[in-house]
Amino acid sequence: MEKYLLQIEFRYHAIPKSDSPYASDCYNKKIAIGIYDSIDDAIKQGNKSLEVLKTKFSFNDSFSKHGGPFGTSNTLVCNFDYRNKPQFFATIEALHFDDLAFVMEDVFHEHERWLQKQGEIN
Repeated sequence: MEKYLLQIEFRYHAIPKSDSPYASDCYNKKIAIGIYDSIDDAIKQGNKSLEVLKTKFSFNDSFSKHGGPFGTSNTLVCNFDYRNKPQFFATIEALHFDDLAFVMEDVFHEHERWLQKQGEIN
């Protein structure tokens, strides 16, 4: 089963929350907008969220099913004017739901094949 997570991450500079000389002035906040049953629903809601972002950020991109590289889905939108403003990354990520035991077996099987291939190379 597959669902789609729409999330937005903000990266920005702010006054450090600590007086320590090692405190960072770089911060981030990530929020989940929603989880959707189809890529089409995630794209639709993602583009609605981008309209809200356009009130504070300058960018020309949007989510699309075939607007990415080589006709793939465009599932990442960000602003490039981040020197004077906070930066955002809006993403749609596929979530895969599967049986844990099955996935573990598959991972170990693939890793074993890789180890055997490494032995052939060395």
